[in-house]
Amino acid sequence: MQERLREVKQRERGWLSKMQERLREVKQRERGWLSKMQERLREVKQRERGWLSKMQERLREVKQRERGWLSKTQERLREVKQRETEERGLERLSREQRETEERENS
Repeated sequence: MQERLREVKQRERGWLSKMQERLREVKQRERGWLSKMQERLREVKQRERGWLSKMQERLREVKQRERGWLSKTQERLREVKQRETEERGLERLSREQRETEERENS
């Protein structure tokens, strides 16, 4: 009876050690899977950062073009206003000369 009990215990210990070994193997595989997933996540994040920096660069370029367009437009507006001012000044001067000539002729 005790002999059988010893045999059963040995078998159970053998089964237990096999299960512990399988558990270790599973944990190692899971760690490997986990590290692969973490590596993939790092790669995805790097690609996203690259995409994000590209988009930020494109946005900077667009803003620079818009600023250039805006400054050109503002310069054109200044030129138009200056011409209008000069034309009004010439018209006033011309009107004053006519008025002066009309007074002298009268």
